Amino acid sequence: MNEVIMAINMRDRGTLGCAYYVAREEKLCLMEDIKMAGLDVVETLRLHAQPTAILIGTRSDEKLEDHLSKEARKIDRGDEASRFD
Repeated sequence: MNEVIMAINMRDRGTLGCAYYVAREEKLCLMEDIKMAGLDVVETLRLHAQPTAILIGTRSDEKLEDHLSKEARKIDRGDEASRFD
């Protein structure tokens, strides 16, 4: 059970919120919102947490989805029901 699930919300004005759950340790890590954050902060958080899944809000800045989709196998913005293989 090496799952790490990260949730990121980035608004168009640069406010970034992030939380991640480490299943092995049953630990939830919350981060205070960062104003004027860029994609470099998102990348730093991703490298730190090494998530197996990343959830993004449907209202998140589209730049966030574009950035994360470069390395993602699948992104689900919640527009459709998730499909599991």
